[in-house]
Amino acid sequence: MLLCQISDLHVMSGRALAYGVVDTAACLERCVQRIVGLNPMPDLVVATGDLVDTPDPTAYGLLREILAKLPLPVYLMPGNHDGRQALRAAFPDHRYLSREGEFLQYAVDEYPVRLLALDTVIPGRPEGTLCAQRLHWLQQRLDESDAPTVIALHHPPFSRASPTWIRWGWTTRPLWHRSCAAIRRFSASCAVICIGRSRRCSPGPWPRCARARRTRCCSI
Repeated sequence: MLLCQISDLHVMSGRALAYGVVDTAACLERCVQRIVGLNPMPDLVVATGDLVDTPDPTAYGLLREILAKLPLPVYLMPGNHDGRQALRAAFPDHRYLSREGEFLQYAVDEYPVRLLALDTVIPGRPEGTLCAQRLHWLQQRLDESDAPTVIALHHPPFSRASPTWIRWGWTTRPLWHRSCAAIRRFSASCAVICIGRSRRCSPGPWPRCARARRTRCCSI
């Protein structure tokens, strides 16, 4: 099974330049072309958050228009730049996105490898979290099957060896330690962890699983 991961697309309304510099829509279009040209073709694409820069309908409409050119299933999940309700509204045909509930997290069991998407978003904040409710959901999903599993989440559940890792990752150091320990307990069932957000290579604390880093669209 081949899984293609993209992340941190930051598509802008009206094809504006992100931060006045990057044409993120054009970058995503090139990324889509690159994926379409892969041989063999991946079985699916997972986009691990920050799909748009500002969660408005126009930006999500442009995102939908570009991703529609992919001839394979695309699974979306929110990052801190996304809005859960706006994402649901823009992709009503993506039935894995729950119509109700506080979080946008889901399990995909249609492939030899399962996909579990974890919602780490705190609305209005750049940091992420995995509260007891979300970790309980993860434990329940992992208990359902012993199939190899990919866990996808936007915020990296490990230290990035940077003084700004709390600002870019979790809300507090104790929360980071609790979240890390919880996911590490599940690693025996986990084949791969896919993350967004992080923009550097660093070692992770996973003894029995491999981390899969996403390729940033703007570098393709």
